Amino acid sequence: MEDGLVDFVVMVRGCAIITMRILNMYKGSEMFDSLTVEAIYTRVLPLLPLTTCCDGDMLEFCILTLESIQPLLKSSSHRITYQAILNIYTGLQQSARAGFIALSEFYNGWERMGNQEFMEFVDPTNHVSQLLLLHFVAITVMMWPIFCILRPSMLKAPMANLTPCQWGVAIYQNLPLEMRELVEWQATYIASGGAISNAIGN
Repeated sequence: MEDGLVDFVVMVRGCAIITMRILNMYKGSEMFDSLTVEAIYTRVLPLLPLTTCCDGDMLEFCILTLESIQPLLKSSSHRITYQAILNIYTGLQQSARAGFIALSEFYNGWERMGNQEFMEFVDPTNHVSQLLLLHFVAITVMMWPIFCILRPSMLKAPMANLTPCQWGVAIYQNLPLEMRELVEWQATYIASGGAISNAIGN
């Protein structure tokens, strides 16, 4: 199932690269509605609350556990992803809207990586990347209430059956034992479906 996460990351990066090329060449597309930064601000953000959707203590702990990974960062791809994840956590401390903006910017980091650097980042044997991706998966579970605002039909999907939860469990199980303790909380949170994403944002 972790291979599915790699496929997702590759797809997201590919979409970002294609979108940037379309915008650079044509300033838009007649076939597809490109979700540019401007479109996000004008169409999506007004739907999201300026209040928080995540428990403050939980976010503080997530930041602490993320910081425990910092000494292990070896490449620019690690550092880019680390900073982007930190930005999401701090954004969520401010509001659901700020967290969503940070998540949108997170994907741009993959687009800026060179091909070789990116492939090394998503290599399942790159355990530091896997630690960072587990944080990313935990964030997607935390932000489930936000996604449900944008697409209410997602409320019908059983949290335990969601693909991100399965990705997170698989990543954790494939980590070396000595590295699991760095993301123990995230793995438990994901496996529980974020306690059904904290009762869908309370």
